[in-house]
Amino acid sequence: MINKQISVASLDVEPDLGKIWLNSPNCILRIQNLKFNHVEDKFAMIDIKGEEAFMIPGDLGTSNYTDFLEKLNFIILPKIYSEDDKDSKQFLDSLYSKIKVWAEEI
Repeated sequence: MINKQISVASLDVEPDLGKIWLNSPNCILRIQNLKFNHVEDKFAMIDIKGEEAFMIPGDLGTSNYTDFLEKLNFIILPKIYSEDDKDSKQFLDSLYSKIKVWAEEI
């Protein structure tokens, strides 16, 4: 088994085109030529067997932690993508230091 940690991602599903894309800053997964037998707007899982894809309805819910990370990403990502690598690294290092100090004070 090969394992890759994916920090933040979006899952784009195009049933009419038979495509699933998982997009993250450190990984892109593209699955194509699928035949969707069951399409759900709100799904908890996609089961793929060969070229057959089934969307399983449901909602896994969220947690305070995942909500926080998603909100934080909407603030941080635009800033780091608009700067060069050196400035982005300095910004992220500074942000990490501030969060670490703040967390230790609580």
